[in-house]
Amino acid sequence: MDNKQNFPLEPFNDAVDTSGLRREWEEWHRACEIVIELKRLESQHEKLLFMLAKGGRGLQRIYHHLAPVTGEIHPEPPKVPMAPQETPEYDNAVKRLNAFFVGKRNERVELEIFRSLSQKHGETFNRYMLRLRTQAACCDFKIVKKKKSYIK
Repeated sequence: MDNKQNFPLEPFNDAVDTSGLRREWEEWHRACEIVIELKRLESQHEKLLFMLAKGGRGLQRIYHHLAPVTGEIHPEPPKVPMAPQETPEYDNAVKRLNAFFVGKRNERVELEIFRSLSQKHGETFNRYMLRLRTQAACCDFKIVKKKKSYIK
């Protein structure tokens, strides 16, 4: 696949309300990862530049004002004659942005939205189930395994 191909990716929408910012970031980042893979960008620096360029000024403004977070990787300077190790700029940027946006969630609000969902007039059942599953993902429900019952 040609690296020069144009794959559409709208800029990150930082204008959504605070409760929707996490979901907006997760969906936009997922789309960005797909385009990065299609374009076959491999270096951390190229990925970072692509993400910031496509994310637009809003995402750039947020990223450039974030402090480093726990878990970022910063390789030590190389010992001669070994080649320098690539700094995971893109991975570190994603860690910072995830830490920023994940905190933008109110569990009670997300749960209330989930509880208030109902099938709209004319909405297909499959579409309604998709909305339910999307909102359930925002609630971080845990999977509860059923215990085996020996009573018939």
